[in-house]
Amino acid sequence: MSAQNDQSSLHSQIKGQDKAGGGRQPDCTLNAEYLRLLDMAQRYIFDPRQAGNLKALESVHACDIKTTSDAITYANEALKATGDSFNKILTADQVAAMEADAHGQFGGIGATFEAAPGKTAQSPLVVHETIPNSPAFSAELKAGDVITAIDGHDVTHMKQQDALNLIGGDIGTPISIDIRRGDHNVSAMMIRQEINVPSVQGRQLHDGIAYLSVDNFEDETAAAQLETQMRKYKDAPAYVIDLRNNPGGLVDTALLAASIFVKNGTLVKEQLRVPSSSPVKYSQVRETLTRYGEVAVKQGPGFSIPRVSLHQRLDDISLNKPVVILVNENTASAAEMFTAAVHDNNPYATVVGAKTFGKGIGQIALKGLPGNAQMNITTMHYLTPNGKWLGDGAQHRYGVQPDQTLAPLPPDSHIGSDDDKQLQSALAILEKRIASKPEN
Repeated sequence: MSAQNDQSSLHSQIKGQDKAGGGRQPDCTLNAEYLRLLDMAQRYIFDPRQAGNLKALESVHACDIKTTSDAITYANEALKATGDSFNKILTADQVAAMEADAHGQFGGIGATFEAAPGKTAQSPLVVHETIPNSPAFSAELKAGDVITAIDGHDVTHMKQQDALNLIGGDIGTPISIDIRRGDHNVSAMMIRQEINVPSVQGRQLHDGIAYLSVDNFEDETAAAQLETQMRKYKDAPAYVIDLRNNPGGLVDTALLAASIFVKNGTLVKEQLRVPSSSPVKYSQVRETLTRYGEVAVKQGPGFSIPRVSLHQRLDDISLNKPVVILVNENTASAAEMFTAAVHDNNPYATVVGAKTFGKGIGQIALKGLPGNAQMNITTMHYLTPNGKWLGDGAQHRYGVQPDQTLAPLPPDSHIGSDDDKQLQSALAILEKRIASKPEN
């Protein structure tokens, strides 16, 4: 039966149904745009039990939907019933703002921040590090500086994101920042610049061990940045790859980065919902790294959602050298996939820290909807090479379990600093591996 016939049949069934709480509904015509949005969600959503919840909501707002905007608003309300916060509809204005944010120019001062001790949503901001040749670097901001005011606004009890929003602004505009540095108060005046924050930063620690911090995989160049740092420290006897607080990003970029540490093998497994009504079908995908220089996609039975062509692999630079991957409860999504891909394929890799966040789901962006809206709907699950689902990022979070669990950092300790006890533990593990490795 076609979607149109389904909707006509449904329309006839629910005319005159009682509303919850009693009383007969007026004879309202179901809004075609609203039905189309719910139908799209039902056909693409990964879990058909969630799709079933949507069916019951098709007629609830029949008399309330007068415009396209109403259709989008109430469809979003209906999607909340799926229990998946990643299922949502963006209006045309929201899509435009998101694209402008991704591609537009925005100024900053060139510093990264973390929450002050306590790590609550309303902690003051603390400088973590500054980018060389940035305004913050030139103003001599230092790690551990506590930001107390921005352009005269007290931020000590402000939400962190609100404070960060005050730091950002148009390129070329001035900004004044008040700082508490130990027992002293310092003020700095800067001019915002376009800031290109590298996703990967590296340095050499004692015994020549290379420490590489990967902030995220959002940037398509993150894998190339990691390769550059690995080549810079190609003579290092071992590597620490720090993914703590890495929220993820582009899956293909994370897998490309993983190829630096893997000779061959399966990088990730995927289950894709086949767009259909019933019965529900899934397509199985396996992304495999071959020794011949590419990532091969092996497609299982079923419909394949179109994908961007995959890439050539990067050189496996670190083979036969010990690697520790540092993770914590905020290591999420594509960063978890990187961790699992390396861990499950590289016998020299050890995962250290805390169990990761537990998000192994992916969304497809459905465009061309009423009002030029865009629907983001969870339509795939990602599994580790060993076949473990990472979780839904909400009620079911399994994550990657580290080989060695470490105690959380104390509130006054900073990631990557000299007092980072987790990093010290990672280095101790590598030093033992180096000492026990037979000489060639």
